[in-house]
Amino acid sequence: MSRCFFSPRNRFLVKAPSFIDTRPSKNTLSPTRFFGFRQPAILCSVVIGLMLGNRVTAQPTSPAAPHRAPTVVALENALTSAIARAEKSVVAITRTLPNQPFAMLEEPPGDAPLRHLERLSEPSNRLPLPDGLGVVVDRTGLILTLSLLVTETDHHTVTTTTGKRFIATVKASDPRSGLAILEVNPTDLSPIEFGNADDLRKGELVIAIGNPHTIVRDGQPSASWGIISNLAQRIGSEINLGTPDNPTKTNQSLHQLGTLIQTDAKLAFSTGGGALVNLRGELIGLTTSAATIAGHERPAGYAIPMNTTFRRVIDTLKEGREVEYGLIGVGLGSSTGTTTVPLDPKLHATGKATLGPTGVPIQNVMPGSPAALAGLRIGDRITHIDDHPVENAQQLQLLVGTLRPATITQVRYRRGETPRRVSIELAKYPLESRAIVTEHSPAWRGIRVDYSTTAELVRNDPGAIVSTPDPAGCVVIREVLPDSPSWKAGIRPGMYISHVGDQRVTSPKAFRNAVDAAEGTVGIHLTQPIPGKPEPKRKPQTDPLLPGSRVEL
Repeated sequence: MSRCFFSPRNRFLVKAPSFIDTRPSKNTLSPTRFFGFRQPAILCSVVIGLMLGNRVTAQPTSPAAPHRAPTVVALENALTSAIARAEKSVVAITRTLPNQPFAMLEEPPGDAPLRHLERLSEPSNRLPLPDGLGVVVDRTGLILTLSLLVTETDHHTVTTTTGKRFIATVKASDPRSGLAILEVNPTDLSPIEFGNADDLRKGELVIAIGNPHTIVRDGQPSASWGIISNLAQRIGSEINLGTPDNPTKTNQSLHQLGTLIQTDAKLAFSTGGGALVNLRGELIGLTTSAATIAGHERPAGYAIPMNTTFRRVIDTLKEGREVEYGLIGVGLGSSTGTTTVPLDPKLHATGKATLGPTGVPIQNVMPGSPAALAGLRIGDRITHIDDHPVENAQQLQLLVGTLRPATITQVRYRRGETPRRVSIELAKYPLESRAIVTEHSPAWRGIRVDYSTTAELVRNDPGAIVSTPDPAGCVVIREVLPDSPSWKAGIRPGMYISHVGDQRVTSPKAFRNAVDAAEGTVGIHLTQPIPGKPEPKRKPQTDPLLPGSRVEL
């Protein structure tokens, strides 16, 4: 069967590649037959294209033709203008091992369908085989991409649409959001404009720009267009959008809680890290390969939204710092569904009862966590976070996880039939997958501390000490610099600090404020005795100390 390819912008039939049979047949669509159709048929084809996600390529805007509907011309001009505005910001990313040259573009063995696609370019010189995409977000050389595409040890190369190639370094990565920032030397890169994904609605037109292979080959990223199908899509537990080094740690991704944009714009293999833009060419999402990771393409594409939550993540990564997420410190059970119950049973008989969500039951409370300090108990049911109703554990995790540690959060819950409310200062979520950070918090006399809720991660350090936290609140020592005063005093990672002087510290900020306010030698109380050091003398006080060691630094 013969085939032809129609380009609506330029109104001519594109010559088919050599491997496609172009012999005449009764099914072949000629230009004369195509333009013999009436305008309703053309509009119908536009609607079908919207549903299927037509493949388009950026071209200069063309003047309206006599036999083309104005709506078609307007839509076409909007698409081509948006693509032209955004595509110059999309780059290809290649990752190679330090002791290996670039992987080269090879023809697949056998008669695989991709073999014909590779023959189309027939490059005279072999080109690097890219792993994915990125989007320029700052003129200083910062490129937004997926954390799945970067590692600390590999080499990374960025190729632009102009054919320039740069060695890139990893500024920071965050496996929970799936985002990372690469950095290249300042050049004439064109940063993309950001849109606001908080304002998106289902049915809006969007354009996906990507294909790293065509960027490397000829500087022409591919584009497809479609509509937004879903604004709160979840990925399955088998899909990893976090880090290539630890693909098993997938249960900590925010995207399993319902964050992703779903679109019917076609997103094929290797399109992760590309741009999802609106009709103004503004970045509203970073494309992922979630639809293809499972081993086959699905009729949907997914993108990480550029909303308030992920813009905060990006701003933090651009500074090279660690992205932190809030934690209450409870283990959750499954809710009983969306059935509502009276919030005040006494009003039920009067007909004035207010109905509310059943909430999520607490199955356990982490010792020393914000929940424990606030008095939450096993069996309580959390119904609201900052007046947002909670119907299931995933919804609660997303509401809390998008907030920063130290945020004061209003938690409404039920104990039996009694509704209650409490203010909780969030702690830090312990992220098991390794983040890449280039700008660390300053050390104080050789130590860096963190929230006690992250202690399990600190214990992975070969030199860490397994210690006992203070249930009344403390911080964990995350790092001790060698040969520092703290190291020489016997302090090691994994130990807990409950007091600086006589002041209890329950967060890194409280610890920093306490040591900054102290002058000269500062006494810190550890919950872990240091071998060879006598235990401090106990004094009656309103805030009792656990057995441990007092160290003067």
